[in-house]
Parts: sequence; structure tokens; C-alpha cells
Amino acid sequence: MKSVNSLLRLFKIVAYSALGAIMFFSCKKNNPTPKTVVTTELDPQIKRNYFKVGTYWIYKDTVSGDIDSAYVTANSDSLRPAGYCDPHKEYYNEVFDMRINVVSNSPGVPAGSAEETWIISGRRNGLIIQVVDGKGSLGAQPKEMILARYPVQAGYMPPVHEGCVYGGSPDSAYVKDVLPSFTLNGRTFNNTIVSGHMPSKLFDPAEADYVDYFYLSEDAGVVKMILAPKGSSMQRVLELQRYHIIK
Repeated sequence: MKSVNSLLRLFKIVAYSALGAIMFFSCKKNNPTPKTVVTTELDPQIKRNYFKVGTYWIYKDTVSGDIDSAYVTANSDSLRPAGYCDPHKEYYNEVFDMRINVVSNSPGVPAGSAEETWIISGRRNGLIIQVVDGKGSLGAQPKEMILARYPVQAGYMPPVHEGCVYGGSPDSAYVKDVLPSFTLNGRTFNNTIVSGHMPSKLFDPAEADYVDYFYLSEDAGVVKMILAPKGSSMQRVLELQRYHIIK
């Protein structure tokens, strides 16, 4: 009888041990190790171009004489998932977006109506401008253009990306020059990046049939735009006349 009881006790011990092991591994499976969160804030050079609602720029088109007023009508600064390069980590990058409505005094356009909408976005290593609606010149270009990629270097600009996932830009962008001091309409702007854009993979502006230029200063954002080739019926040359910045 003793041996039977001993066997029963041994059976119970083995059964309980097995059940405990099953429960342990089941709980472990349902409660995975928390992932490490990695957050990357925007470089101060990029964040310098983040302006809030109430900011405006007044441009004059030196070709047509039109006055274009650009207003920041919405802005957001947030963290965005940036890919999963490492299965044990979650990556988030700070990004910003500004919606800018452009109001023109062009003939035939109702007073105060927005003819054009730009969205300027700060990403991990650069700035992008997206044209939502456009008057001919900008509207004929690809919908996204790289304004600047940091660190700034002369020559072709690689795609602006987030995290370990690279995102391309539909146009070929390059840095033509970086001007320590740029004077326009009696104002001097510091560290102005002159970037060129074309819709194909042609890196030589002389070979491109459509070239735009943006002058991006660290003081006031975009201070000058040359849109469409010289002599084109769609060409616009917008020069900053005055501005008001809110950060």
C-alpha cells in the first residue's frame, strides 16, 4: 500500500510540475519583453524653419508685378513611427508640417481667394515642400520637392528619409550654393541655401527643360523663388518684400 501511495504522490508531483511549466511558458509567451523606444528629435537647423499660425510672407512677382501673400494656416509638431530596423526597438522621429495658403492679386482672381497651397514639412534629415494646388509653374512640377537636406553640402541632394526606411523625392534636387550673406530688397539674410530642382534625373541644369530655384534662409524661410525657365509664359520670380514670423 505504501508503494502505491508513493507512486501516487510521485505522479501528482510530476503532473503539477508539468502543469506549472506549461503555465509559466504560456504566461511568458503572452507577455513579451517590452521594446525599447528610441526617439529622435529634429535637428535645430531643421526646426529653425518651423513657423506657427500667424506667420506670413509677402512676395512680389517681378515678372508679372503680382503680389502674393503666403499665410501659415495650420501647423503640427509630432512624433511619427519610423520603421522597425531592430525587432527589439520602436523608432519614432519628430516631424513637423506647415500648411501655407497663398493669396494673389492676379487679374481675374477674386480678392482674398487662395490660388495655391504649400505644405512645408520637416523630416529627420531635411525639408520638403509639397504643392497641393498650384498656378501653372509650381503645379507642373512634381508634387514634392526637397528644399534642403542636412548636413548641407554642395551638389546633388540624396532623398530625405525617416528612420531606416528611405523615401524618395520625385525630382532631382541639388544645392547650387550656400550664401553666408544674401541681400534682397534692402534686407540681409544669413546662410541662404540655393537649391535647384528638375523633374527628371538630369543633374546638369543646362540639360533640363524645366528648372526651379528656392532660396531658403535661416532667418525667414523661403525668401526667393524662381519658377519655370526664363522666357517661359509660366515663369514666376517671387521675391520677399516683408514678413512676420511666429515661432
